[in-house]
Amino acid sequence: MKYKISDRLEDCITIQKGDANETIVLRRIIALQDIYSYEHKLLVRAGTIGGYVQTEENLSQEGTCWIYDDAMAFENSHVSEDAMLQEHAKFLGNASASGQCVLKGHCIVGQDAIISGFAIIDDYAQFYGFAEANRFAYIFGKAKVYGASLLTDHVKVYGQALVRGRSTLRGKTIVCGKAHIKGKELEGGIYNGENEVE
Repeated sequence: MKYKISDRLEDCITIQKGDANETIVLRRIIALQDIYSYEHKLLVRAGTIGGYVQTEENLSQEGTCWIYDDAMAFENSHVSEDAMLQEHAKFLGNASASGQCVLKGHCIVGQDAIISGFAIIDDYAQFYGFAEANRFAYIFGKAKVYGASLLTDHVKVYGQALVRGRSTLRGKTIVCGKAHIKGKELEGGIYNGENEVE
């Protein structure tokens, strides 16, 4: 085992679940061994106190995946392989994070979202529904992505941009400002709100 869930009271927080009166108890993780990257770089030292999980199902005991800082994974979400949650990221629902993806800042990723490859979700971005990000996709700022959208191949979505429906963005597409993309396939180009695509 690479980590255990702390049983100390000071490592426990209670959060409210959605709009319901139900609460969830989250506990910090503690590394039981040093965790190294494939390049033999020390990522986590044994004894390090990490972020929060609801159960051991939220974070794989395999790979180099880790939850840092005050980031949290709960409900049925699952972090595996070499994925990282950092800072204040919230990861919930049935969402899956794998590959070498990074979730950080105050981002929220939930429902059935899939984050993989080298994708990054940062700042106050929200990523949910059946949306998928992979292959160096970068979603940040206050951007929102949901529906069954696919973001891949160095796509950037930021600002207050919204991507929804069955949108597919690839090939260095940039969506920024207050752009609103709904149910479109885009490859390349910059969409900043002045050239709406619906």
